Amino acid sequence: MLERALSDGATALVACEGERILAIDVVSPTGSGEASVTSPWVCYAFLLTESREARGRGIGLALAAHSFVVARRLGFRSQLAHVWEGNTAMLAAATQLLGFRTVGTARRTHVAGVTRWSWQTNGAWQRGPRLVL
Repeated sequence: MLERALSDGATALVACEGERILAIDVVSPTGSGEASVTSPWVCYAFLLTESREARGRGIGLALAAHSFVVARRLGFRSQLAHVWEGNTAMLAAATQLLGFRTVGTARRTHVAGVTRWSWQTNGAWQRGPRLVL
């Protein structure tokens, strides 16, 4: 997924300690394998992941904050991200510390190997094989 995103113009941000990768975040002008961005001047941040030894040190949060700087340098005015509702720590950090606001809700289901999304933005519900933002 990362290789495909990079070949489609995404930028990977990596936090390292020595030669160890501690965290990664990806900023994409078009989305990810499961989400498409159709709004001009908007990018999509995804794949924010921390290694176990990095958790609790604020590295993922710092990398997410740095992604705003990178996105602005790349010409984007806004950044979208999908945060799972069970990830309460990231939801709190994204909204309270980074200034994200909720613009909609989404649900992904897998049935017999087929992925389907349903989402609501601006009061309208939509459905499809990919989340479209």
